[in-house]
Amino acid sequence: KPTSGRIASHNTTAPGERPLGVDLMATQGAMARTIADVGLMFGALVAPSWRDPNHIPIPAQFGTPPRRIGVHLGDGAPLHPAIEIALRRAGDALDHAEFDISRPDVPDLATAATLWATLINADFESGARAAMQQHGSASIQLVLAEFARRAHSPDLAGVYAAHATRASQLREWMHIFAEQVDIIVMPAAMEPAWPV
Repeated sequence: KPTSGRIASHNTTAPGERPLGVDLMATQGAMARTIADVGLMFGALVAPSWRDPNHIPIPAQFGTPPRRIGVHLGDGAPLHPAIEIALRRAGDALDHAEFDISRPDVPDLATAATLWATLINADFESGARAAMQQHGSASIQLVLAEFARRAHSPDLAGVYAAHATRASQLREWMHIFAEQVDIIVMPAAMEPAWPV
């Protein structure tokens, strides 16, 4: 997925602005079966939009194509064998195409997942939880229960602490991209997508 702010995001049908946690962490991106299709969609998705104040209007393509590519297997969570095989194949293909391949150490992904759940729980407590419990489907109820299982609903000090930890992790990611790699190929999910 692209960096937050790379693709503009705005829900014109929402009754208000996105809660803080969602606003800071949500990213939009293309999903497709081929890299060529992802590239085609990405070119359309990066079009500038004044509706998203966090959007950074950068052209889809500029300068020299990236050469430094990291491959990461999502250490810290169980990875489905099919996804691991696909990641290793992608790394081998990029290596064969003479890209500079490395295996970077990334910030702890379990901490990032807990931060996400903590900040989303805080967003839920700001008003969305009651509406979701009242009007949400059985699937939405499962999502609420899963977020509650993964992290507590923080008080104000907990929200500030979660944002501070998030800033530290972002700094680590920025250091990796500034000093080691241009792109990291890693799982977007630990389980395969549902069949289409």
